[in-house]
Amino acid sequence: MSRTDLNVPFDEKEDVKRLGGRWDPEKKTWFIPEGIAPTPFKKWIPFRNVRAPYWYIAQTIGTCWKCHENTLLTAILLPDGHETLEAEENEVDDNTTNLDTMPTYWLAQEKPAFIFYIDDMPREVLSQFGRVRHYLSRDYSKTTDSRYWMNHCQHCHAKQGDFPLHCEPNGFFVPLEVRHGQDIELHTIKTAFTAACGGISHDHIHIHFGDSRVSTAGEMLPWMKIVS
Repeated sequence: MSRTDLNVPFDEKEDVKRLGGRWDPEKKTWFIPEGIAPTPFKKWIPFRNVRAPYWYIAQTIGTCWKCHENTLLTAILLPDGHETLEAEENEVDDNTTNLDTMPTYWLAQEKPAFIFYIDDMPREVLSQFGRVRHYLSRDYSKTTDSRYWMNHCQHCHAKQGDFPLHCEPNGFFVPLEVRHGQDIELHTIKTAFTAACGGISHDHIHIHFGDSRVSTAGEMLPWMKIVS
């Protein structure tokens, strides 16, 4: 991750070029070359709060809440060692909520995690979804009053919101038992990942009744089926 890609409107490309930015004709994006300070490019740097050296496209079969037909569901699973952008809370005033003004740092995570409520992904990440059949598209949610990349039923096209898939115990991407973990297939994507997301499975701890164990959904990775 030695360079930083930029979101540059066409009419501002000369400004970026003048500051030392370069154009990548293969990825069709402007970027800050290694060794150049990012501060002058701040207005074009897209917000990202998760990153990983590689990642998985996770898929399983679920049931549409509307038509009750089986439908293919897709999610993103990050391996252990992925990083999340964190704020230095002790150094920030309690009334400060804007990450742009907070001291931040990247924290390496020891456990795998699903991410959801994904607002933005760079072009090179989105292109990897061409490897699989999926029904993901960016759409508006009344529940969250936001747009994010969500699943849609392959039959009736109803939106399949992220909360029941990722936050409710035994949701289709919340396997609490090995047998449910085995229902999830993983496609390994051996390219760097970065995105802006509003949810991550680290924040959803589930209690296993009977033996008092606690876990998060990503920890079921060893029982999921890696198909590619």
